[in-house]
Amino acid sequence: MSEAKEPVETKQSLLEDSEKKSKPTEKVSDTFHDIEIKEFNVGVWHIKVAFPRGRFPIKHYVDTIATSLPFIRRLAEDIWSISPTLFILYLACHFWTAVQEAVHIRMSGILLEKVSKYGLVSRRPY
Repeated sequence: MSEAKEPVETKQSLLEDSEKKSKPTEKVSDTFHDIEIKEFNVGVWHIKVAFPRGRFPIKHYVDTIATSLPFIRRLAEDIWSISPTLFILYLACHFWTAVQEAVHIRMSGILLEKVSKYGLVSRRPY
C-alpha cells in the first residue's frame, strides 16, 4: 500500500518558474539600427518607448509625417462627407485658438502705447 507521492513544489519554485516564463526574450535586429528603445518604470508598469537615434532625427520625423499624410487626408474627407458645416466650424475654432494669443498680445501693446502717450502728453503718470 505504499503509494508513490509526487514531489510537492514549494511556492518559491513556482515563483521562479513563472518568472522564467514571463521574461520575454529580446532579439536585436539590424533592421532597426536607427531606433533606440528606452524603458521606464511608472508604478507597476514597465513602459518601452522607441526614440530615433542620432543628433538630428529630423529625417525620421519627416518620414513619419509623409507616411501619415494619406491617412490624415482620408480622415478629413470622411469628416467632410459626414458634416461639412461642423468640419468648417471645427477648423475655424482651431484657427482662432492659434491666432488668439497673438491678437491678444498685439491689442495689449496698442493699449499700453495709448496709455503711455496719454501719460506723456498730460504730464501725469496715469
